[in-house]
Amino acid sequence: MPPPVSSADQSASLFAADEDNLDALLADDVLNGTAEPCPLVSSIVAVGFADQATQNALFGATRNQYVNLTRAEIRQADSDITSDNQIGNSPPIFVQVTPARATTVRVKLTRTLTRGGFPAGSSTLSARERGLGHLQYVRSAREYSTNENGELLIEPGLPISALGGGEYKVEAALPGQGFVPGSNAVKVMRRVYLRPVVRYASGRAAALAAMNAIRSTLSRLGIEVKVVQRSSGSELGVIEENNLAEGLDDIGRRALRSSTAHVRELRPHSVAVIVGEFVSDPIALEAFRVDVARDGTGNFPASVTVTLAKGGSQYVFVPLNDGSAFGSCTVRGGGRTERPAAAAVGGRNAFSQQLTVDLTGVRGNFAAAVATLRVTLNVKAIRGWAVGWAYNAHPVIYLNMRDPNTDAILTAAAAEALMVHELGHKLHLTAPGVGGQPDQQAHHYPSFNAANGVSHTGPHCSVGVAAGTDLWTDAAHNAATCTMWGSLKTITTFCNECKTTLRKVDLSGGF
Repeated sequence: MPPPVSSADQSASLFAADEDNLDALLADDVLNGTAEPCPLVSSIVAVGFADQATQNALFGATRNQYVNLTRAEIRQADSDITSDNQIGNSPPIFVQVTPARATTVRVKLTRTLTRGGFPAGSSTLSARERGLGHLQYVRSAREYSTNENGELLIEPGLPISALGGGEYKVEAALPGQGFVPGSNAVKVMRRVYLRPVVRYASGRAAALAAMNAIRSTLSRLGIEVKVVQRSSGSELGVIEENNLAEGLDDIGRRALRSSTAHVRELRPHSVAVIVGEFVSDPIALEAFRVDVARDGTGNFPASVTVTLAKGGSQYVFVPLNDGSAFGSCTVRGGGRTERPAAAAVGGRNAFSQQLTVDLTGVRGNFAAAVATLRVTLNVKAIRGWAVGWAYNAHPVIYLNMRDPNTDAILTAAAAEALMVHELGHKLHLTAPGVGGQPDQQAHHYPSFNAANGVSHTGPHCSVGVAAGTDLWTDAAHNAATCTMWGSLKTITTFCNECKTTLRKVDLSGGF
């Protein structure tokens, strides 16, 4: 006869039987509607922007996102950019959930705007500007799915607006749950590379100092300027542009096509800045006259100074290197004409508002009855000139670093103002507001060539000038307060209208 079963053994046996049939019992209860399966609760354990391409690791804190750069090859030439993910749209987005499983995830971007150096109201977009693609970003949540490991990598990242001062974070949410903010952020920045092309050694230091000085001005406006390796070549000298062996725009473009990889890879986001002595359009010969009387001893003076002025305008002699600035010199009196050689004209080696004519070789050739001589100089002289310019069709800027007003290198203040101004043109300031450009600025004005010899070439900004003031007057020039005024002043700051344009401009197409 078997031994009796104890109550403890009986309980253990019953528990074992229940355990064996637990799955079947639960299944029956679910089918009968008397029980529900316990749902698997997931949570997001990581969300943010990925540090490197095709990798899940997130970078820390906030880093710059260079929205205008478009080519991954730039990273090979710019060691400041640590990842391909810093170029273009947002970096790839990584989300991880636990327990690891495939599940739906909603992802969205959030943006914070910081004014920085921009004026109040500069982030407001007109109806037209709201339609510009580069000023839009993904505002609504998008739905994705994690893989079986509970991971999601959205690559490439999502479009972000190029509006300056923008800082973006990513947020993610699981079904029925709130959004979890990302652990890092990106700040919208634009980057411009300047390639100095030195063709006037004496002006190199001032030009490079100007390029470096503008960096702090533009960094407050969301634009980083980086000066890359300079090139150099033979001196351009003081020359008329049509006499150059190679066009200035070709010189600049050739410098950007350098066989040096770290220069070549930065295109199309580089601007060649040619540092020249003085190049001008073809210069016409101008005639200047002065009458000379005999002195108290009855003799004509040994020399005479000819001031280069006429019609109420002051001119400046241009000391062209090829000697073509001297046309002729004549001395007339009593029906006789003498023609002193070029060597008799002093001051031809410098920019000057006066030239001196040596009369010692000709003054004795006139009859004693001749009381007055007329001295006429025909020389190449200018009453206005372009200190620098930016080519519309090419990423090239030219700087005249020798100042005709002083016959010296541009002062540091003037060189910086010139550099800011010309780069402003390449950044599309004072543009007509068509296509993908921000709206035209209220104080935009086009080219003009006034009767008094004042001319401004290309679009510029007249902020500070009272309405109704003729732009070619001294009153207008003295009143202008923006560096984008069409004539050089030692102003290195942009007006609020220009700053607003800089905040909204699209630089992804290069220069």
